Amino acid sequence: MYWQFISTFVMGAITGAFLYVTAFAPAYEKDLATAEADVSGVVIEGEMYGGCSEVDSCASFRLQENRRFDYIPYPDTAVEHGKLPTETAAALFEALDEATLAQASSPHTSNSCLSYTDGLDFTYTISGESAAYTLDTCTTKLAADAVLRERFVEVWNFMQNPTTTYPEILEKGIGEYIIDKTFERFHEAGKQTQ
Repeated sequence: MYWQFISTFVMGAITGAFLYVTAFAPAYEKDLATAEADVSGVVIEGEMYGGCSEVDSCASFRLQENRRFDYIPYPDTAVEHGKLPTETAAALFEALDEATLAQASSPHTSNSCLSYTDGLDFTYTISGESAAYTLDTCTTKLAADAVLRERFVEVWNFMQNPTTTYPEILEKGIGEYIIDKTFERFHEAGKQTQ
């Protein structure tokens, strides 16, 4: 009877060590490297203005390169946290090459901005490791870039109604979701101890 207990314990220890060495430790190191990269990666801050200011309903967001975002639907309301769908984020970041950003951030004067007639205009600050750009649908040439404007519209649409896509657990699969959540807790615990 004792030998069954001992053999079960030994097999459990061997299996645990094997899983740690082959799955957990490499993935944890990768997660730490990704977390460090995200700090210095591209960050996009968006804000709407115009007619929404009259009813104090101008939303804003902060989006990181790892697809995580903070969204404020109205000033002085709680921040909503989430993660953009892979396709939406990939399409946006793919459209943000340096040439496009330089062109879209060039000053442009318009006499027909939507914010002039109680409509909405949008401003975006895109900062990365080497440069920062400010894009505006009224005061820069972003207004002429239909593709980039559409990518931002997709981001706003998702943040305003995130239930239109599958939850993160279904998007990734349960295994990857559990691993990500475990690493997030380790990462948060590491931040608190520093």
